[in-house]
Amino acid sequence: MPSEKIVALRYRGLLPNGGMEEALSSRSATSSESDTVAIYSDSAQTIYLPQGWTGNTVADLSILVHEMVHHIQHLAGLKYECPQAREKLAYMAQDRWLNLFGGSLAQDFDLDGLSLLVKTKCFFSSSIKAAKHGRAQVRTVRR
Repeated sequence: MPSEKIVALRYRGLLPNGGMEEALSSRSATSSESDTVAIYSDSAQTIYLPQGWTGNTVADLSILVHEMVHHIQHLAGLKYECPQAREKLAYMAQDRWLNLFGGSLAQDFDLDGLSLLVKTKCFFSSSIKAAKHGRAQVRTVRR
């Protein structure tokens, strides 16, 4: 599948009217193409891999491992606070797979610890949920 379509699938639920046309025509999609290598669709129960993917390298197979984790998460009915939270287990499995062959996410995909934190944390989800329901989030600070 062309990488721009993979990006469109990734952002489909976040854009109006399904977002496929907006994501495909967006200039920002090109910056996301290098960030989005493959995607798992819960609704289709399908892993979409980029054109030219061969599975001939350990790094290629690690991408499949990552997406298979999402398939297992879906089949198990696991729920997450935000889409990023479900990435943590997938990246852990992918990194462990790479480690078996002397690689790592940092080495093979240029993903350092800070990048992984950003990709796997729900930074805004609780405040967004509160805003959607018309509630302000109140936190108690203890001294």
